[in-house]
Amino acid sequence: MICTSLDKDTQLQVKYGEEVKGTIGTLQNLGATVLHDVDATRLTDYAFMQNLSSTRKSATLTTFSRIVFNFPDVGNFEGERVDPALNRTLLQGFLVAAAAALQGDRSEIHVALRQAEAKDLRG
Repeated sequence: MICTSLDKDTQLQVKYGEEVKGTIGTLQNLGATVLHDVDATRLTDYAFMQNLSSTRKSATLTTFSRIVFNFPDVGNFEGERVDPALNRTLLQGFLVAAAAALQGDRSEIHVALRQAEAKDLRG
């Protein structure tokens, strides 16, 4: 399992306090790889997504049977309501990037939304 966040590790600690260290530690103890500063709309651009062939001359894309995006949100930095179109663009970019990393026809993409986000995404 690979777990990612857009925030850097230090940003997560500022946002969520010391509790986030425990959460990350639990994930790692369960065998997950935890990566930070990952843009979900550009998944295929990252080194962790590349599998080098045995000849090391070409790389193939790492693929997954299940990809999950929990509570996608562009964030609210000014205390103002975020334009729902920005979150729709984020979700669309993620779906395109994630689709390229699926293993095959039986693979799944799961997106968990808050009620307000689900309403906004319907546009």
